[in-house]
Amino acid sequence: MLRFIPLGKTKTPFDLFIPKSVGKLLSDAKKKDKELERQIEKRLEKLCREPECGKPLSHDKAGDREVYLKDHWVIRYRIDYDNNRIVIVDFGLHEDVLGS
Repeated sequence: MLRFIPLGKTKTPFDLFIPKSVGKLLSDAKKKDKELERQIEKRLEKLCREPECGKPLSHDKAGDREVYLKDHWVIRYRIDYDNNRIVIVDFGLHEDVLGS
């Protein structure tokens, strides 16, 4: 199930949707590391403004994109142009989200 995450009063061109399971991963990481929390918030806001800023993935993850945060943390996402939204697919350490 997807849910809308409001990003303050600023109207962004793309909405942000995060599945509950990924939302929990993000929340847990934010609680443990304040710098990572700051980077996650900045990156999510940037994705809504500039959805193509991430690197496109290939092979079995074709259609998805990745953006990096500190210490090898990665946000994997998909751009849904038809519905004008960013869907966060996964979050975690590089090896867990994208493999070796």
